[in-house]
Amino acid sequence: MKDFIAQFFHDVPPKSHRALPNIVIQKKIFSALAQWFRSKRFLLNDKLKWGASALLFILTIVPAQETLAQENANKILSKVRSTYDALESLSADFEKEYTWALAGETQALSGKLYLKKGDRYRIETEMQTIVTDGKTVWTYSPEKAQVFVDNMEKSKENPLPRDLLVKYTSDFKAQYLRSDQLGEVECHVLLLTAREEEAFAQTVTVWVDKKTSVALQIEQRDLNDNITVYRLQNLALNAKLADQLFTFTAPNDTEVIDLRK
Repeated sequence: MKDFIAQFFHDVPPKSHRALPNIVIQKKIFSALAQWFRSKRFLLNDKLKWGASALLFILTIVPAQETLAQENANKILSKVRSTYDALESLSADFEKEYTWALAGETQALSGKLYLKKGDRYRIETEMQTIVTDGKTVWTYSPEKAQVFVDNMEKSKENPLPRDLLVKYTSDFKAQYLRSDQLGEVECHVLLLTAREEEAFAQTVTVWVDKKTSVALQIEQRDLNDNITVYRLQNLALNAKLADQLFTFTAPNDTEVIDLRK
């Protein structure tokens, strides 16, 4: 076997063999093995058979791990989607950071998020409040004392939270990156890569809570290398949320601009 090792590294110089692709190294190992066996006219005994099997296992473990990681990523995404489908409600504090690559500037926004079955949600920030009952959407600005009223339509320009989840699972290829920790929460980290080269969102990195299968952090890199990060904290799943939370009554002296007409 020493002759085989010497032959292999004779064919692949020490300074260069590390840079060769795995498939090239695999071919050279098999070639050297075959040549060594022929020269010795050696009949495999049980011990050598075990050694050859172990070598084959080592040679295939890397691509096998990659395939397993791909399957795990798809299973995790499927579980996330099932979790959201089964949710009756969700409330959380959120943070949003947008980094403009060209200017090197970062803008931050924080607020409160409420979701309830029936495509109902409420988003509260210092600048505005957005409320929908699944049919009508109200966008209220306290600074301007204005509220815009419009029909809630499922579209690319105005996607619902559930639509975004479907988009991530259908328009992106998933890859398992690693386990990570957000605060005290253990997470799976997935990398989603757009299937289309011209897609606006090129990559999306998602941190998924291992216990609840809820996405706690999403980092999106767009076609212009701008980065948007969403973070959820203080989650409450399936808490009782009053239906009145998803309707809006404008305060007195508020200008109502109805776009449904």
